[in-house]
Amino acid sequence: MAQVLLLVVSVVVAVAADECMPPKPEEMKGKMDPWKCCDLAKFFPEKMADSFSTCREKHPLPPKPSGPPSGKPDPEMMKMFTCAAECVFTEAGLIKGGKPDKEAIKKVFISPIKDNKELEEVTNTALDKCYDSYVAEIDTSLECKSGALELEKCMLREVYMNCPKDNWNDKPDCVDIKTKLTKCPKLHILSLNPGHKE
Repeated sequence: MAQVLLLVVSVVVAVAADECMPPKPEEMKGKMDPWKCCDLAKFFPEKMADSFSTCREKHPLPPKPSGPPSGKPDPEMMKMFTCAAECVFTEAGLIKGGKPDKEAIKKVFISPIKDNKELEEVTNTALDKCYDSYVAEIDTSLECKSGALELEKCMLREVYMNCPKDNWNDKPDCVDIKTKLTKCPKLHILSLNPGHKE
């Protein structure tokens, strides 16, 4: 009986893990782009967009690993993402003493959305929640350890999941995306983007 229970638990864990894997590009064909579900055009400050181009040159995508996906993030890809995020935050003046500067982040993120009180409130709440939790998510084995990527991922997820009604598109694909993100708290929204390259 114990062996049967162990087998059932293993299958359930495997299925749950599989459900939380980023979808393959072919699975996203014909699906709504997540960015069309929650209009966050103003969420990304211009200051950070300017930094992004510089940092993309400094930290280009590594070659795609050969062979089938292992289910674990590629170390070179993780290094690139963490260092690129740290670079963007640094270039935008959002890193102080080797870690994200909450007051500077608040200033940069809130000023472009002052005209949308609901989005401003959601963003403030996301920053407060994520600033208290991002440190636990930092992979200290990586070269770039400021936590910029972890904070950005958390904030983006929180704002997206609590997208103001006026910014939210209630189409079935969008409801499905939100359901999947609720079920899979570690899944990054970018991995649900049909144009996103793993």
